Amino acid sequence: MTFLEKINSLLNRYFILFMLIALVSAAFLRFVNLGASNLTDHEATIALQALNSSKGQSGMIGGQPGYVGLTSLLFTLFEGNNFFARFWPVLFGITLVMVPGLFRKQLGEFTCIILAFLIAFEPGLVALSRSADGTMITITSLLLAIGFLLNRKLIPAGIAFGLACIGSENFWPLAFAIGLAWLLVYLVESDKTKAIGISSLKMDKSGWLVFGISGLITIFLISSQYLMHPNGISGIGSGITDYFAKWQGGSKLGQGQFLLIMLVTQFPALILGVWGLVNGLRDKSSWSRLLGLWWVIGLLLAVISPLQETLIIAMVNLPLYILTAMQVAKLVGGLSIHSNIVLIAETVVTISLLLFSILNFLNMINFPPGDTISMRNRILGTFLPLVLWIAFTVLLAWGWDSVSSKSGVVIGLGLMLGVLLFGSGWKAAGLGSYPQNELLTNSGYIVGHKDLLQTVEDLSLWNTGQRNRIDVRLVGLNSPSITWAFRNFEKMTREEAFPVNDAPSIVISGVDAVIQTQSLYRGQMMVWSIQPNSTQAQWQDWPKWFFNRQFPQEKTNILLWVRNDLFKDSNTQN
Repeated sequence: MTFLEKINSLLNRYFILFMLIALVSAAFLRFVNLGASNLTDHEATIALQALNSSKGQSGMIGGQPGYVGLTSLLFTLFEGNNFFARFWPVLFGITLVMVPGLFRKQLGEFTCIILAFLIAFEPGLVALSRSADGTMITITSLLLAIGFLLNRKLIPAGIAFGLACIGSENFWPLAFAIGLAWLLVYLVESDKTKAIGISSLKMDKSGWLVFGISGLITIFLISSQYLMHPNGISGIGSGITDYFAKWQGGSKLGQGQFLLIMLVTQFPALILGVWGLVNGLRDKSSWSRLLGLWWVIGLLLAVISPLQETLIIAMVNLPLYILTAMQVAKLVGGLSIHSNIVLIAETVVTISLLLFSILNFLNMINFPPGDTISMRNRILGTFLPLVLWIAFTVLLAWGWDSVSSKSGVVIGLGLMLGVLLFGSGWKAAGLGSYPQNELLTNSGYIVGHKDLLQTVEDLSLWNTGQRNRIDVRLVGLNSPSITWAFRNFEKMTREEAFPVNDAPSIVISGVDAVIQTQSLYRGQMMVWSIQPNSTQAQWQDWPKWFFNRQFPQEKTNILLWVRNDLFKDSNTQN
């Protein structure tokens, strides 16, 4: 029995077990410490809509009525907090791991399992799943709808498609990329009857009616928040307008920086995916043509858009992940072992020398030498292990067993890439040493909420007997994350400027705000959020980020003003 036959036999017996392991791994990585960090401005903007709806307050529903409708239900049943604001994206992100099972016939069991584990640990998908944003709902639901259609499950397909439509405004570029790619593949197909998915479209009117009614019921039920807020249905149109509004805006990131971030954050998958695409096109695979066109169209839409969003990089690269899984399955399927000794030796040497080279390179950029001789030695320490690795591999293949030597190289590189994938997913979940430097979110990571809330709650307790009863005024702040942090305070209000004839107990403002009665207050500057600043990055900062997540930062400061008479020592001082 060959190596590939052994793998296929193992997968046939334990396919469900492997998929469950991937599912549990994804759940752990997405749920751990989910509510620890405060919502960012982007997250809070959408979560506040759900919070207002859960309280019965009227308000405008943006382009994510599906997320708002589902999340408002959790806020009504439990409470509005960070965990439940991110719950549904996490749940749909976990469900995405099982989606490859719907394409088992088209992809094969081995590719499905590889893709499931790739989805579980891919850093872009992990970051997107842990964000209070409906994009993950759209991605999973749309792929579920396609999978259910291929398997003739019309009611689940309709429900999933309805959720995809109202999940977020990113439904439109995703559906456009998939639809246009399929249409182009269909047009160039010589035998139209054998085109991808054409058999699924051949249904009678009753089948399409079931699909359509299921989708419409889902759309109206969720967007209207279970018929409690009919104005939520307007969010369907808001999704279209919100997407096209992005083409009217701007971004701090340019196209070059966006592509550089995508290259650095998606490096292993990008190389393997393009490799798989080239091999598929060479073999004239219809699936490769479809996935390739889907990726190119989605990438073009993301790059030419004036608003560069790094959070959607994972959505853009979805077809690339499938191609990566197909290429890895092909590489593993081509392995053959003639000598266990050669295999083990090549694997150990590959990992050891490459790791030694990487450590020397990191030492060189983290602690740059001050003289040319030391720099020369560091450069030699980086490249000499690579030369030795190549020489060892060539000699071992020439003098002993080339087949087993090649397999050892593939296994060694595969193990290193697997560890890199797990580590990147772990860091993207905010569990690393520098969660504020994650480029895939590229939004202000909130670092000051605990100190700010603790200070305000203590003052409220001392002066009112309750931790949330003191009056708080947000002055000149366009920061939904701060509004979200004080969502449970009974007397929290927002003003564009400080009122001259009023003296609220606590004022929170930007560093440029003018307080007319400063003599009545004590002020303190606090760092509210930190985000990576790619515009200030030099070339050596990118490998530092890749391995250590060290990167130039941009800080957002706020001022906390507290009225003097609220302090315990105010009477003694006066």
